[in-house]
Amino acid sequence: MASLSVLLSLQGQSLYATLIAYSFFPLLCWLVFSATRATLFALLPVFAMAFVIFALRGWADVQLINSFDGLVKLLLQLASVILMAHLVATLTFERNRLLDGFKRQAVRDHLTGLQNDRGLNAFLQKTIEQQSMHDYRLVQLEILDFDDLRLRVGFDAACDIERALAQRLQILDSIQLSRLSAGSYIWLMSDKTQLFDQEIEALYTSLNETFIEGSELQQPIQVAIASIPFELKLDSPMKCLTALSQAVAVARRLPRRVWQEPNAVRLIEQREALIDQFDRLKKAVRQGNLKLYAQAIRSLRHPEEGLMFEVLIRFQGDGDDVIPPAPLLNVAKTFGYMPVVDFWVIEETFKYLAEQAEQFSLVKRCSINLSGQTLVSAGLLEHIERCFRDYSVDRHKICFEITETEVIEDEEIATSAISALRAMGCKIALDDFGTGLASFEYLYRYSFDYLKIDGRFCQKHPDASG
Repeated sequence: MASLSVLLSLQGQSLYATLIAYSFFPLLCWLVFSATRATLFALLPVFAMAFVIFALRGWADVQLINSFDGLVKLLLQLASVILMAHLVATLTFERNRLLDGFKRQAVRDHLTGLQNDRGLNAFLQKTIEQQSMHDYRLVQLEILDFDDLRLRVGFDAACDIERALAQRLQILDSIQLSRLSAGSYIWLMSDKTQLFDQEIEALYTSLNETFIEGSELQQPIQVAIASIPFELKLDSPMKCLTALSQAVAVARRLPRRVWQEPNAVRLIEQREALIDQFDRLKKAVRQGNLKLYAQAIRSLRHPEEGLMFEVLIRFQGDGDDVIPPAPLLNVAKTFGYMPVVDFWVIEETFKYLAEQAEQFSLVKRCSINLSGQTLVSAGLLEHIERCFRDYSVDRHKICFEITETEVIEDEEIATSAISALRAMGCKIALDDFGTGLASFEYLYRYSFDYLKIDGRFCQKHPDASG
């Protein structure tokens, strides 16, 4: 460019020569903002020297320097420009360094130093687009009941556990080890079946033994490990992580909580079918396509005790079809939707009883099911109290049945809710006793008025006829 400016100047094209000569300045600005520090520091002296030569020679119609004072003045101006360029370059460099640091922090987990969920998603997206890693499996490890563990050992100790676990996982021959969330880790491993099985089994065994997270504290932890094949049909990070979470859910239910899912696409299809059923359930509740039925309860020994019945729910299908409740209720439990269903059943039952006040006067007891989710849900007691107030139903005739086949998450809230319901005048029954998770523990922990023993036990008893 300097040669071109000189050539134009010699040919009498002074205007163009000057324009080209002074184009050094925007080039300098571009260099300051984009070049590396080493490149900039190397080229700035070259730029200054070229400009001094142009001024001494009078090339490109640059003002000719013909005195020592003029030369000093020019050098001072160039020094000012170079110092300003250095200052701007330094600020630009620090800015870019900070931006790079922020970018790294955005994909880096601050606790363990591993990649976080953003980094994992970016890696999966890139891998899917490149259609690589076909001979690898995506693996997830989850510490079971991590929130309870953190409450038990303390926040600092729980952080120590995660740091130690991250160090342990880095020993594996893995790719893109990431901390998805608290107590949850994901990575890729080569799908060499025998070696893969050995590493996963060794990892599971070592972590379920005493795990050291501090110099003075030892705490055994329980983990679940699941893996899925990295298939081409998993065409988004969301599908990969959804299939993997489904596989972990399978692993959690196994005695030895390790599961290798052979068909990840099947898990996605199952999840999508589950979501479709959930949409059907929400639509049924919204459109009132739920039907209530009464199942009579009779005493074989004292039939004169009066009419008793349990309220059951059914779903209205197309036409006159009635759909059994079990599949959709299981979906409601999966998505935490049982409080919505139970609240609807309570209000509709009370409304019907109020409309049939004369017949209800002959009833001794009306039983309504409450799921474990509903029992500890917010607003339950207020909803029931409002229904009693709006429909004027005799409180002593209402019995709420707590199913024993479902885990009650918060014992304190459940105990308080049962006590409050009994204080309202309602009866409380334990349903399906003997089939669930904590039969005698529930009897010890909560106050029940009735016990409904599962029919399979009664049928085998010699006095079951009475």
